[in-house]
Formats: sequence, structure tokens, C-alpha cells
Amino acid sequence: MVSRFLTEVLGQGNLAVLDEVTAPDLVVNSGISPLAPIRGRQAFRDALGVLAAFTFLEFTVEDLFAVQDRVVVRYRALADHTGDQLGVAATGKRVTMWEIRLMRLRDGLIVEDFVADINYDWPWLVAPATRTASAARA
Repeated sequence: MVSRFLTEVLGQGNLAVLDEVTAPDLVVNSGISPLAPIRGRQAFRDALGVLAAFTFLEFTVEDLFAVQDRVVVRYRALADHTGDQLGVAATGKRVTMWEIRLMRLRDGLIVEDFVADINYDWPWLVAPATRTASAARA
């Protein structure tokens, strides 16, 4: 189930699989929603729309282990920025993303997902959106 989440949802962008691998009351702490946790499966599905801006070329799980109801995974994704994202037009640039996820399971479904990432390419992608959001708050 965690493998399906990683490969089919994140790696292939198949958001329909969320219904099969996540709980309806899913809570996600991630940089794609830096101000507050994402609450609920549908809210997470909406937030994952940012993935549509990328064409994933490679998705490699480097570590995956489980203890009781927790799963930790470390993976690397290589993608091309081929679509608009957060107000940034497609650049065609190749990006590498590294993430570590700590997931809590309940009844065979992901109920909590805490994401830590090292995405060196991310700042140039989100800089225009970040400036716009900062100006709106000022």
C-alpha cells in the first residue's frame, strides 16, 4: 500500500489511487502547505495538483522500513518542469527531489504523512509565488 502510494500517486500522478491507500481523515504535514497541515484526503488530492507541473522520469525508493504502525521511506525523484506551477511558467529544467516521509497507518491505510524534503531546485520554481504571497500579506 505504501509502495502503491509512492509509485502510482507520487511517481505516476494517479490521484485515483488515493482512495485505496489513504484514510478519508488523512493529515499531511508538507512543504506544499507550509502554513498549516493538509486535512482530509480530498484536500491532499487538491494540493497534489502541483505535481502536474512535472514529468517524472525516474522515481527511486532508497530506504523503506516499518515498525508497528509507522513506515519511513526515503526516495529520490528526477523530473522535468514541463507545466505551470504556482504562477511559474514551465521552464523545461530538470529537477531532483529528495524526500523522507514518516507515515502512520490505521486499518491498512495511510492516516498521517509527515514529509521532510531537500529540494535544492525548489526555490527558483516557487520564488515568484513566494514573492506574490509575501506582498499580499504585507
